Amino acid sequence: MDMLNLCDELRKKLYLWSQEKFWPILEENKQLKEENKQLKEDVKKYRNQASRLRNKNNRLSELLKGNSGLTIEEEKPIYAVYDLRKNEKLVAIGTIQECSELLGISVGHLRLCACPSGQKRNFKYKVVKLGKLD
Repeated sequence: MDMLNLCDELRKKLYLWSQEKFWPILEENKQLKEENKQLKEDVKKYRNQASRLRNKNNRLSELLKGNSGLTIEEEKPIYAVYDLRKNEKLVAIGTIQECSELLGISVGHLRLCACPSGQKRNFKYKVVKLGKLD
């Protein structure tokens, strides 16, 4: 009988210990895994942005040197995109594809904003053609 009381007492102590020590550790581990997952997604996003900016920077530095490094087929017009809701704040510069990727809107919508009839409408963006890379 004395042995059963000792076993019950040990079981209660283990249960209390697990509530105080082990379960909070499991919960903290779960939260850390979620944070780690979010951080990995953020790193992936920032790497993609850094890669795009590096490519754009390289292209612009080649332009400054007077060497576009592009073939005639690859040369595309450069656009400046202004946000009209933010007092014409410049939000993007690049080809129409680059601007659409950066802003998360379609190429067709930006082309419409750039054309003369689109500039008469009340769109969120004002798109100005700056010229070609050459």
